[in-house]
Amino acid sequence: MLVYAMIAHRMTTLVEYLSHGYDDAKSAAMHLQGRATYAKQAEGIFMSERKGPFICECMIGGSYIFIVVGTTSTKEQEIRDCLLDIRSTVSDVLYQVKKPVANMLSTRLTPILQEKVEQYNVTREVATDQGIVKIKNELAEVNDIMRSNIHKVLDRGEKLEELEESTTDLVASSAMFQMKARKLRRQMFWEKWCKYLVMFVVLAVVGLFIYLMIALKERNSS
Repeated sequence: MLVYAMIAHRMTTLVEYLSHGYDDAKSAAMHLQGRATYAKQAEGIFMSERKGPFICECMIGGSYIFIVVGTTSTKEQEIRDCLLDIRSTVSDVLYQVKKPVANMLSTRLTPILQEKVEQYNVTREVATDQGIVKIKNELAEVNDIMRSNIHKVLDRGEKLEELEESTTDLVASSAMFQMKARKLRRQMFWEKWCKYLVMFVVLAVVGLFIYLMIALKERNSS
């Protein structure tokens, strides 16, 4: 979150905007302003500093110093983008003023600083919200995949149970078939030997009858 922005002419603060009541951010910016004032004044030089819960970014443009302060959760690139945006927006106003007057510039430029800081905060919040929405969507997709996998596992379990039941039925049917097969084999065995026994009895009776006839005939002839 961006909490403070200022434009200074060397050590003179021309315009500033403080949001959310972060007074310590102003102190951090003043400290960086002092460092920048004694640095080599050249176009486009960046300076950065971490002070307490804040990260300060400074851009030196000629005799002007642009500073934006954000909380440590803010990326440095976001702060620098805001710096460049502020500089490009107010450059025409600043460089047309030969002798910077703080009161006059503050009236004209404070709304611009406020607009830029709030604009970047809103953009960051939207990006964060979009990131949260994206994460929620990804979690929902993972949740759907897990539910699908669970349903597949349950379906597979049901199919395995059905297969187990079918296997049990098949084993029972196989045992019943074996029992019936043994019974049928015994039945066929006895039927076969019964036929042989009947044939043997018939042959024995016929043989006995022939023997008796021959014996009776011999007895009558004698």
